[in-house]
Amino acid sequence: MIDVHYPAYEICICRLIDQTITSPDAEELRLRLLAEVKRGATRLIIDLGQVSRIDAGGISALFRVHTAMTGRGEVVLVGVSPALSEVLAVAHLDEVFAIAADEAQAIARLGRDAAARVARAG
Repeated sequence: MIDVHYPAYEICICRLIDQTITSPDAEELRLRLLAEVKRGATRLIIDLGQVSRIDAGGISALFRVHTAMTGRGEVVLVGVSPALSEVLAVAHLDEVFAIAADEAQAIARLGRDAAARVARAG
């Protein structure tokens, strides 16, 4: 299950409520996250704080969402447990995903990044 809310324009926070994200759930997760992109979210914060286990299918779903956002927006992961952090590091995905300590830090990061994009464009 995903709890979705928009605390600021184009910023979408998706809290993953499920305790585990495994291959059978991965496609549903990917489609649900991409549905928010279709609704206009250009900055996704994916909160993994309540996820106790994620397998390769779940990681793949997150990566596919990240790839779909390339050039269109940004994805920041928050609530990354030490175990998940280790999995991301082994796969070198900690170099791909932006990771923030919490939602407030992610929102601040996305705000700075958006301001920098506007400055470069202007």
